[in-house]
Amino acid sequence: MSPEEIKEKVTSIKQESVELLRDELSPYVASISSRAQYENIARHSGTGSFFQWKYRKFLLSNAHVLGCKDLTLGVALRSGSEMHTLSGPVPQSRDSDLAFMEIPEDDWQRGDRLPVAGSSFYDHQVPDEEFCFFMGFPKHMSFSSIAERAVRTRVLPYAGQKLPGITDEWVFYIDVDFNKMRDADGQPVEPFDFEGVSGSLVWDTGIVASVKADAQWKPQMVKPAGVVRAWQEKFGRLEVVHAKYVADLLRRGAKMLDANPEDKNL
Repeated sequence: MSPEEIKEKVTSIKQESVELLRDELSPYVASISSRAQYENIARHSGTGSFFQWKYRKFLLSNAHVLGCKDLTLGVALRSGSEMHTLSGPVPQSRDSDLAFMEIPEDDWQRGDRLPVAGSSFYDHQVPDEEFCFFMGFPKHMSFSSIAERAVRTRVLPYAGQKLPGITDEWVFYIDVDFNKMRDADGQPVEPFDFEGVSGSLVWDTGIVASVKADAQWKPQMVKPAGVVRAWQEKFGRLEVVHAKYVADLLRRGAKMLDANPEDKNL
């Protein structure tokens, strides 16, 4: 297969994959809200992803989203429901800017979300120029509802290529091309600030690899690759923490919660 044929086939699959992956992976993510003390209105803070580690359920996001001591945090465990108040210790890593909170099993059972197995995370390196998929909740697409005591948000699915040559020990980068971006209804979107997608789970789609191997691509082929840490508007790219640091934080954090629940920094 020539390079031109590979590019054409990759583009075709990528366009179809966004809708398929949105439906397949949406139960694993949710928006996170925050409310200041003595305020009735909540505001959108970021995006979180659900994980299971040895039968325990957790919400994972960035430390700068979950680690604010002066705010009450909430997450919707069921679509369209009142925000579930998060409480308890927040194990976090300052180096990776990752943090998580445990969700009690009784609360989890009342929801309709799904957790990613913690064992899915390992030292997986996304090949350069492979498409990475994520769904986040941009702040500009949210509004607060006092009557419903909730923050209404709209998810934005996006697939962008891993940028070559700038990966380091901690992070890699996804290219953001607004000319190719579509919203959940398939409509073009205007350039905007990506604030609010921090904490989104990033998936290696394997689209480019499957085309080069002349294999059929399926949504079930995706692998967790990391978590969005920052939007670098100046460079038109998203910074993603490698998946291995997610596994490391979950492993050490779960042990820490059992041994010393007051010690939150890892």
